[in-house]
Amino acid sequence: MRWVAVLLPIMVGCAAPVPLVTRPGEVQTPLTQLHNFHIRATTDAFNVELGDTSGRHPSGPCVTALRDLSGLLDGLTVPVVTYGGAVEVIPGDDASAGEYICAAPALSVATPPPDHASHLRMSDHSGTIDCALPDLKATRNAMLVPAGPWDLKSGQPVTVQWSPGSDVGYHGILVALLTLNAAGEISGRTPIDEVAFEGDLVTFTLPSVPPGPYEFDFGQVISVMCVPGAAQADLKSDATTFGFRQHITIVP
Repeated sequence: MRWVAVLLPIMVGCAAPVPLVTRPGEVQTPLTQLHNFHIRATTDAFNVELGDTSGRHPSGPCVTALRDLSGLLDGLTVPVVTYGGAVEVIPGDDASAGEYICAAPALSVATPPPDHASHLRMSDHSGTIDCALPDLKATRNAMLVPAGPWDLKSGQPVTVQWSPGSDVGYHGILVALLTLNAAGEISGRTPIDEVAFEGDLVTFTLPSVPPGPYEFDFGQVISVMCVPGAAQADLKSDATTFGFRQHITIVP
């Protein structure tokens, strides 16, 4: 019986998450209370920052992640490289005195991102955040349906097929940020409104503009929505360009 009395506290202690020791100016924040994530992919690494928590914060506090934070990318472990917190406190009597320089909690793995749509899962004992990610390496493209030259008329209904089709359904990728700009101009971009999506097909009507050469742009990816709740992740990949630009001619 004495063995049971000794072992039971040890077993209970092991089941509970180990708290991260915080310092003045830091606050532990559960994953489910963070709503902005920043995903950066390069040709040989995948990185995630948690929250808008880096940089200078007047009077603090700096966010630290919970000790049991973990990440998986298609089942591959994405280790925690920092739990965040205060990097520096600015001393002195000037206007910036008492400000904290904060590092965001971050996960990173030194491996190329998947060359297909993928799934990021992050967890701690507060819960789980799931982010469905597009292909972070594919070349984005669009072609006319039916196929033909990009010689179009002002006010003409247009349908294009987006590639890769796996982008469709990720909030922020095929957003209604289509624009038309006179070739060689750096200002005066004309937005294209009332864009409809059906599968990988994007349908819209060209705005009324004078004939001539133009550049047609799809807006770049901004973010993907994660679940549950209102969490979102912005994306940046050095291995691809999420946007698309096509030279077209508006004919009389």
